[in-house]
Amino acid sequence: MKHFTVRMVQNEQELMALLYQRWLVLRKPLGMPQDTETDRYEEQSVHLIAVIPEGVKSSPAQGVEKIIGSARLRELSPGIGGISYIAVLPEFQNQGVGSALIQSLIALAKKQQFHQLKLRSRLSAAGFYEHFGFISQGAPIDYLGIPHILMSLTHQLQGYQCVTASPNTPYEIIMNFRNRYEQTLPGY
Repeated sequence: MKHFTVRMVQNEQELMALLYQRWLVLRKPLGMPQDTETDRYEEQSVHLIAVIPEGVKSSPAQGVEKIIGSARLRELSPGIGGISYIAVLPEFQNQGVGSALIQSLIALAKKQQFHQLKLRSRLSAAGFYEHFGFISQGAPIDYLGIPHILMSLTHQLQGYQCVTASPNTPYEIIMNFRNRYEQTLPGY
């Protein structure tokens, strides 16, 4: 596979391209319309993308760097993070893109001193997450007509010291969270 880079979304145009890529991978195959790939937590989240240089096979709808994978991390509560929307274009699956995204999210979670990460995995992908230390919790559930399982990761995040800020407004909470993540990424 050609070289790819994992980094944080840098602007609104990249976020829109990420959402299109997410829809292509996670919702279009289910026959769902666009705009079903988002939820109310987009602005409170850190979005990572895996990109390849222009000229490497990918979707024509994207710009200079083409998004081949994406993932999201958000703070669920102090010390607990949630991973969601891991999406890799089919032609780039099984080439290390998803692994690089998960490893980047785990590294960010450690730097942010999360003591636990949670996610909801398609049952067919649970083995992928188990490779990184995630453990299934409870019985499978139905989500969008597909069996899913709740999973969590704690032992790899041990030794954290949860530092919680006490900002006055929801906006300050969101900005504090995003600023902490931006400081952990190269180039910020």
